[in-house]
Amino acid sequence: RVGQRVQVGSLDSNPEITNAIATIVEYRPGRDYEVSLDSPPEWSCRSCTLLNSAQLTACGACRTSRGSDQGGNVWLEPQHLSPLITEARQVKSLAQKHWVEQEKLVAATLANSSCTTFCLNLPV
Repeated sequence: RVGQRVQVGSLDSNPEITNAIATIVEYRPGRDYEVSLDSPPEWSCRSCTLLNSAQLTACGACRTSRGSDQGGNVWLEPQHLSPLITEARQVKSLAQKHWVEQEKLVAATLANSSCTTFCLNLPV
């Protein structure tokens, strides 16, 4: 949900933000989350390659505008985000949800195994 604090997981495509702490800014159902990084990395100017502070919107040397993908906000897939837990009740709630999902998985596995052993004996 918008405003929720999250931690970025491992990203091969963008390793400098792995484990970064961020806040969800926007969510597009069925797509990605836009998050605002607490400590965004420096960005390299596309014209002169100077490393600029994340707070700058234009290059400090040549004044080229920062690209939309080079700021403190990034779009990430849901599997790369984990909610930050700040209170014990959040741990309890998350554990309960995990337990319910595990029980559903066990039930689905049992149903699947009984389906694979069931034979309809239909004529060919």
